Amino acid sequence: DQPIDITVTQDKDTICAEEPVQLMATASSDIVFVWSPEGGLSCTECPNPIATPSSTITYNVAAKDANCPSSQTATIIVRESPSVQFPIDNNLCPGESITLNENNDPSITYSWTADDPDFGTVTIAQPTVTPSQTTTYTVVTSNGSCTRTQMITINVANDNLSIDGPDGVCPGYPITLTAVTEGTGDYVWMPSSINSQSISVEPTAATTYSVTYTYGDGCILEASKPIVIYQDYTVTLTAEKDTVFAEEIIKLHATVDPTLSNPTFKWTQNGNDVDGSGASLAIKSTSGPLDEFIATLITPDGCEYPATIAIVVLPLTYEIPNAFTPNSDGTNDLFRPARIVGYKFSQMQVFNRWGQVVYNGKDSTAGWDGKYKDKELPSDAYPYVIELLTPSGTKKVIKGNVTLLR
Repeated sequence: DQPIDITVTQDKDTICAEEPVQLMATASSDIVFVWSPEGGLSCTECPNPIATPSSTITYNVAAKDANCPSSQTATIIVRESPSVQFPIDNNLCPGESITLNENNDPSITYSWTADDPDFGTVTIAQPTVTPSQTTTYTVVTSNGSCTRTQMITINVANDNLSIDGPDGVCPGYPITLTAVTEGTGDYVWMPSSINSQSISVEPTAATTYSVTYTYGDGCILEASKPIVIYQDYTVTLTAEKDTVFAEEIIKLHATVDPTLSNPTFKWTQNGNDVDGSGASLAIKSTSGPLDEFIATLITPDGCEYPATIAIVVLPLTYEIPNAFTPNSDGTNDLFRPARIVGYKFSQMQVFNRWGQVVYNGKDSTAGWDGKYKDKELPSDAYPYVIELLTPSGTKKVIKGNVTLLR
C-alpha cells in the first residue's frame, strides 16, 4: 500500500480569539478524515470542520483506519485580544461609586455603553460610575488587531429582607427560619448568634428571633419574627392484636392526650402512605414478617406528632400429602390437608383419571377414605383440587395428584 496524499487548506492563518476558520482536507483517494485535537472544532470526522480556537493551535488530520499512516497539519495563530480588568466586587450600596476598569492600558481604545440610557457613550479607560439601580455596562476594546466586547453587571443593593417560617412551634420540635432576600450576603441571627441564611431552632418558650443581613458593599438590613409555643400533645397507638396472619385485617386506634376534637392523622404501613385520616384504621396485613405502622397526628397549628407500632405477621402455610394408604391400620388412612395455618378450609374435590368427581368435602378433618359410593377404588394417582381462603377472603386454589396405595 502507498501512503495517502493529504492536502489541507484554510481560509485564514491568523485570527482573533474564537474567530471562525474554515479548514478543508482533500486526499488522493476516498477516505474518512480524523481531526485532532477536537477542541474548537465543529466536527472531527469530516473533511471540512470549522475551527474557533481561543489560542494558537495546530490541528492534525489523518486518514482513519489507513494501512499506511498519513497525516497533515494546519496551524492557526490567534492574536492577543484586548482585555478589561473588571472589579472583583461588583456590589454597591445606593449612592456608592465604583471604577469599572482596574487596568489602564494606553495601547487600547475603549468605548463604554450601558443599559441605563442616561449613561451615554464614554471613551475613557477607567470610568467611575454611581448607578442608582443594577446596571449592565458594555465595553468594546481594540488593540489595532483585535476587537473584543465584554460586559459587567454592577449590582446596586436595592434589596429586601424578610423572615420565612412558621409563627409558632410545638414543644420539642425544631423549626427552620430563613432570611429571604433577593441577593446574597452574610447573615447573623440573634439570640442564637448563628451565621447562615437559615437556622433550625427549638425554643422552649416564646422567643423573638432577629437577623442582620450584610450584603453588597457593606449594606445592612434587619428583620425580626416572634415565635410562640403551641399546645403539646402525646399520641398513643394500640392494636386489637399484636400478632396476625398474612392478609388478616389489622385494627389500630390512636389516642391523643390532651383530647383533641376530631383529630386528623396521616397513616403509613411499612413506609407507604395508606388511605385514612381518622383515629382508627382497619387494613389488611402484608406477607410479613413484620408490619410497622406510623400514625402521625396533624394539629390545627400544623404540628406533627407520630406514634409507631409493630405487628408480627405470621405466614399462611399448608401441607398436602402426596400419598395415602387407606388400609384401616390407623395410619395415613385418609387423604386430607396435613396442616393448614392461617387459612380457612373451603372445599376439597378428588377426581378419577376420567375426570369424574369421587370425593367432594367441605370439612378439612373428614378427608377421603379412598372410596367412591362405598366402593374401594384401586391404587392409582388421583387429581385433586383444594380451595382455601385467606383471612381477607381471597381464594387459594391448590391442584395436584395424590397416590392411593393399597
